[in-house]
Amino acid sequence: DTGYGVSGAIFFGNRVSAEIGIGQIKTAIDVESTDEDSEISVVRRQSTIMPLTATLQFHFAPDAMIDPYVGVGAMKTMFGSIDPLEDDTDPPLSVHEIDEGGIGYLVNVGLNVELMEQFGLLLEAKWVPSAGKARAILNDEPGTSVDVDLSPIIVSLGLSYRF
Repeated sequence: DTGYGVSGAIFFGNRVSAEIGIGQIKTAIDVESTDEDSEISVVRRQSTIMPLTATLQFHFAPDAMIDPYVGVGAMKTMFGSIDPLEDDTDPPLSVHEIDEGGIGYLVNVGLNVELMEQFGLLLEAKWVPSAGKARAILNDEPGTSVDVDLSPIIVSLGLSYRF
């Protein structure tokens, strides 16, 4: 799904920068049990996901009009409330809450295209192969919890401002 975010980078020397960013994506989440004896069928819920990232980047052409870069870093995933979709009713057994995910590593590639001296167009992708496990809590009486694996790809298109 689509969302929005903000990030800031500071350069250390000419080619190395550190970037911190946060995004917000309101998305539908499908929950399905892999256990044949489970009471959970496919349940569609809605949640807000907020990835918080910190990335160390290497810029190949920092003074050129087109500046490609690569990076490595970490991501922490936070979740907002879990709600039924607007046209859905609550099933008897569903996900009630998702606890924050762990911290995982990320790899980053990007391209900054200078449009004017201070403004640019930014296109980048971050892949988080191991964002860790979050814990989903069901709405049953004992509050059963299950692990949720996360491995997002975050693609961003935006404007950059240099000062």
